[in-house]
Amino acid sequence: MNGLDRFGFLKGTTVEHAEFHRLRTMFCLKDGAVKVGPSGSALSHIEWFESEGWITAANVEEFLESHIRGFYLPDKNELYCYKGAGFYFDEKVAAKLIENIGKLKETLGLVENTKFYLGPKDAIIGGIRYKQSFVGALKDLADSHKA
Repeated sequence: MNGLDRFGFLKGTTVEHAEFHRLRTMFCLKDGAVKVGPSGSALSHIEWFESEGWITAANVEEFLESHIRGFYLPDKNELYCYKGAGFYFDEKVAAKLIENIGKLKETLGLVENTKFYLGPKDAIIGGIRYKQSFVGALKDLADSHKA
């Protein structure tokens, strides 16, 4: 099994996944910027990264471990952020996101009361339970970052 095949579970393969993917705006922090995926697309992050030429079988794991990604759900005003194949987060991920709040806000069109989460939207994905954390409203995070 090659590197990309190992991460096939991260690709949206069901009708349900495709419908969800079309509702969200995916992003990735890359090269000091907030990169945004194609609007209204059914692509998963992995498929988007492949189409951009950012990942190959040789570097997929390293890329996922070293780049924060996530998505914004405009209809719910919620932002979800994580990294790695396991949708994980730690204090370094949280700090990097808070450091980039201004860029995220501008690029994704976030508003002061946008709810900010670490981890995936669904606690259970493919039978595996993932950690989730509600961080707060964007305004509260921006205010604490200024202090």
